[in-house]
Amino acid sequence: MMDITEYIRDFDCEPEDEYDDALAFALKKWIADMINSIPENGVYAAAVCFQMSLDEKDRWQADASFAYNTEDYLAAHRDGNPEAKWNHCAWKEDYFANADDSEAVRGCVKMWLQFKDFDVEDEEFDEEEVVYSFFGCAVKAVRELKRDGIFLERFGKDIPVLMLWGLEYPEENALFSAAANDISLLDRDFFEMCGCRFPK
Repeated sequence: MMDITEYIRDFDCEPEDEYDDALAFALKKWIADMINSIPENGVYAAAVCFQMSLDEKDRWQADASFAYNTEDYLAAHRDGNPEAKWNHCAWKEDYFANADDSEAVRGCVKMWLQFKDFDVEDEEFDEEEVVYSFFGCAVKAVRELKRDGIFLERFGKDIPVLMLWGLEYPEENALFSAAANDISLLDRDFFEMCGCRFPK
């Protein structure tokens, strides 16, 4: 199992430029809107999910979505599924909303890709570079929301916001999630699901 302790310590979510600043600002507003739109109480975790995908015309696009789960849903559905707590595919809302639903966020993501020179049509396009840059902005947004107290105000406690790349659980998900949250909100099962040891 991989030890990501040093990677967490060295993770930098400071914007490189005004385009990162604009994306972090848009994501912060979008995540806040999502948190305040959740109709249930008892939410114990949420997630920002991101992947690059092909549209119906085989053009690359960025796809960001929001997910959450409740303690009641977990209690009723965890039997026989040891990953039910952290695997967002088993959550009550694994696709609660898409960033494209917000015109402002959709436009901001497209502009960010364009002005950062992430040319998805280039044969040397590096998806991992885009992912690290996107989650740097998302981590910054979540950290600021936690500092502002939005989760405490809405749920009466802090909750972890997972940062999930694609449908699998690579080590990067553990790194991004640990960077965005107080590590005490996550547990050994989450890190092991991502192929990592619990950070020191």
